[in-house]
Amino acid sequence: MGIVKRLPKEVAARIAAGEVIERPASAVKELVENSLDAEASSISIELDDGGKTLIRVTDDGVGIDYDDVGLAVENFSTSKIEDFEDITRVTTLGFRGEALASIRAVSDLTIRSKRRDGEIGREMVWKGETLVEDRPYQMNPGTDILVRKLFHDLPARRKFLGSGSSELRRILSLINSYAVAYPVVSFKLVEGGRELLNLVGGELGERIEAILGSKVFDYLEYFNYESSGIKISGYASLPDFTRGNRSMQFYYVNGRPVRNRVIYHAVQQAYYSTIPKDRYPAVILFLEIDESQIDVNIHPTKSEVKFENEGVIHRGVVQAVRSAIGISSVSSDDGENKLYRGVMPPSWKGERER
Repeated sequence: MGIVKRLPKEVAARIAAGEVIERPASAVKELVENSLDAEASSISIELDDGGKTLIRVTDDGVGIDYDDVGLAVENFSTSKIEDFEDITRVTTLGFRGEALASIRAVSDLTIRSKRRDGEIGREMVWKGETLVEDRPYQMNPGTDILVRKLFHDLPARRKFLGSGSSELRRILSLINSYAVAYPVVSFKLVEGGRELLNLVGGELGERIEAILGSKVFDYLEYFNYESSGIKISGYASLPDFTRGNRSMQFYYVNGRPVRNRVIYHAVQQAYYSTIPKDRYPAVILFLEIDESQIDVNIHPTKSEVKFENEGVIHRGVVQAVRSAIGISSVSSDDGENKLYRGVMPPSWKGERER
């Protein structure tokens, strides 16, 4: 007899789910992204014990067709791509079709959804891989998902979670990140019946000020840069405002919150010699680039991206941020590049936008 055996379907599903759902914040991230892709104008997140006991995400998006609700929780089921080549031109936050299936594998999952043009919604209740309830459900258009007892039968995973308060901090930071990227969307966060966040949809500057505070916002300068097929815009703090960590740095590529070493290094380079090495500025940076020039399919969490031309991105970010903080390279009449420090050059046209 051979010693190689095929893992049972349920075991394989739980192992794969661990790559996508690492903690409560991971589940919230996937559900919020689904809501944003569904064109929601309002998203509500409810938690108990930092999401370890309950996560509920409710939106007013387009909803799921009655007949598709069951399919939506199957692995690799998605409405966002059809073939492998579509990955090279992804315009949505989600596309892998793993989120709901992964959440179902490690929790008790209830999904309720109704299309905007539908007559009735549908509710399905899952205990792991087992369907225990499937019925028509009267509700407003949109989707309502409840995740109960995350990792309740995976003690090895659950013991590595932080306290409820530490998991809550992760989720609050996550929601703030998406709220900055989508200022027209209203976000509400409630934990244990206590409202912690209530952001009404509006303008980008208003949203940033609401999240970072008016005192921090007063140190921010707007920038807008376009070159070599990329657009970079956002806000950067003047050198006299710094933090001991990156908690006030938000980076987005085509609306997706990302982690990327090229962008990190470029921002650090932009502030070179103006702030101490162990301090960090406040930066909100939006990069728009053709989808074919980036790879978002690096990790199941979709938080990392790879650029086809890293040099162009690095130079663009440095120039964009420097223009905001008063260090800008401009061309003189003889074509020579000059570096202005501390004050805007005479040709500066970028007025601060609020």
